[in-house]
Amino acid sequence: MYLNNGVVHLFAISGMHVGIFIFILDKIIRWRKKKLFITSLLWLYAFIVSFPISILRAIVFYTITYLFELLDIKLSSLKILFFTSLVLKS
Repeated sequence: MYLNNGVVHLFAISGMHVGIFIFILDKIIRWRKKKLFITSLLWLYAFIVSFPISILRAIVFYTITYLFELLDIKLSSLKILFFTSLVLKS
């Protein structure tokens, strides 16, 4: 819808902007399930802007980090980056 109207560029942000957005939401929201809400909101945003790779990379990284946290698996950022690249490669 936004792509057809030619206004998708208004929603274009980089992975750094996604990180800033996550940081702000994390500080504002005080719910128990805030990470699930943030993850859902990020995937909704990615859907709205047609999944550009810069956004997708940041969202997949955040989602994998969140899933490993839920499963109580401790991994370094480098290993999570590797998993992100595997997800995006396929």
